[in-house]
Amino acid sequence: MSDTAPSLPKGIQLFRNVIWPAVAGNVAWALLNMHVDAVDHWKTLSRSLPLFFLAAYMLMALYIGRVPVSKFWYYFLDGVMACAIAIYAIALYAYAEWASVSLAVVFAAAFFGYCTGAWYKALPRVKFWWLVGVNFFAAGVVYGNWYFGYNVALLPPLCIATVVAVWLWRKPWAGKV
Repeated sequence: MSDTAPSLPKGIQLFRNVIWPAVAGNVAWALLNMHVDAVDHWKTLSRSLPLFFLAAYMLMALYIGRVPVSKFWYYFLDGVMACAIAIYAIALYAYAEWASVSLAVVFAAAFFGYCTGAWYKALPRVKFWWLVGVNFFAAGVVYGNWYFGYNVALLPPLCIATVVAVWLWRKPWAGKV
């Protein structure tokens, strides 16, 4: 670290250097073990796609980084997201029927993070509504898929890919719409 680089608060360093890499390792472990233990490769593919998209998002988010605006909400919601992603990865690996519930918690935490302004200062309205809306929609779709017993295997990866695509398209870290 150079002398001119701004020093980040210890809490952010903990999330960036310990917690999120540990969650990424958990996702990678689940993803790799799914394929090592695979019996039905098509079923494994539908279970591993969400983990692949989550890993891609975490890599991009870690590289771009966020500086908290609201410290309480930043730490609380990042902690909820980290726990829910780790639980989701383990649940997918273990064939748990309730895995989608933890993914819905990830989307709900992102929804509340944008609503409370935890991650980004005053987003332009267009960016704000896109990011809030896509996370709210994804949380509802994923939870409804589980709650009503549909268990459509491709809904979770499609929801994750949609949220990541909107996040990249709206670029909340950039200044312009």
